[in-house]
Amino acid sequence: MDIFLSFKDSHKYPLVTIVIPLYNEERFVADCLKSIKRQSYKNLECLIINDCSTDNSVQIAAKIIEGDKRFRIIHHAKNSGLSQARNTGIDNAQGKYICFLDSDDFLFSSSLWQRVYTIEQNDNQRVGGSYCGIIAVEEGRKLKSFHIERFLYHTDIIKTFISNRGIGPFVPLAPLFKTSVVREVKGFDVNMKHGGEDWRCYTTILRYGYKILPSYGIGGLYRQKNRSMMRVYRTEMLSEWIKIINESYEPLNRDNESIVYKNSICFYNKIGVMAERILECAMAALIEGQKEQVDEIIKQLDPSVSLLLEDHLNLNEIMDFHIRRLIGLNPISYRLNIKKYAPLKDILQQKVMSYLIKNEGAALK
Repeated sequence: MDIFLSFKDSHKYPLVTIVIPLYNEERFVADCLKSIKRQSYKNLECLIINDCSTDNSVQIAAKIIEGDKRFRIIHHAKNSGLSQARNTGIDNAQGKYICFLDSDDFLFSSSLWQRVYTIEQNDNQRVGGSYCGIIAVEEGRKLKSFHIERFLYHTDIIKTFISNRGIGPFVPLAPLFKTSVVREVKGFDVNMKHGGEDWRCYTTILRYGYKILPSYGIGGLYRQKNRSMMRVYRTEMLSEWIKIINESYEPLNRDNESIVYKNSICFYNKIGVMAERILECAMAALIEGQKEQVDEIIKQLDPSVSLLLEDHLNLNEIMDFHIRRLIGLNPISYRLNIKKYAPLKDILQQKVMSYLIKNEGAALK
């Protein structure tokens, strides 16, 4: 059963803006726009940014959207490139949420629903959006012959700056962002002419401390083209990719208060490993009745470990593991006696959280 069928009157839900840069894509733009019109989520606006197409793309688009006031074509005065076209969409967006499609992409009917639903069910301020699963298809494949049944379900990890490891987190049509978040990071870099502009934008969002949640299922298709851009601009693209990866493994400007992850990915991985060993020693002290040592041991935690607790370090699981290991219980015996050790866990958790709250400011320096 499609869980989104239980949602009625999507006009009561937040407006979603879809931004589609359009430049010489007369072959596939009709499929793209028809897939948007078929969305079960109806409260949307679609901004088609005509970047001075010279083929019949605009005429085809205009015919498809005729009479549907949710669609609008915005014309650039001169060809300005993909990043500027997306930024034009951001500037004109009225939706609470925003997503970016290429003009040859295709959305399944519940694509917007599944991502909006995922975000709306979570009130964490650090949730910046949600992403769906995407399937790549050959450029010339007819969509009518494509069977989706075996791809119905999609699960994946929460995307954060740390879990992402500096790689490009999504293909462009996968994420749905809060519009305010995309505006906060200033959209897409117009100086990146040879690819990687989406990678840079999305990585910046993660570095600002936002996380992107996985949604319910497969949301769309993107066409794998003949990679002519890769052939022509291979060296330039690689240079941009290496630069973005290097930035993720280096500290950033500490004066920018919006950046939550100011240190490198290596730094956060290191303090995470250290935290597990520190917590092991603290739990050992508690088990042995040496409570006076616990506070001194906990002081060895780097305050920045607080950034890892929500999505990367499960304090409860770590304590369970070390209690079982230190006492020498197998998993079944431990589960049967878990209440016996709950007071130890409560004491350690209270001490850890008290220390981190006290040193909260240091975590952001």
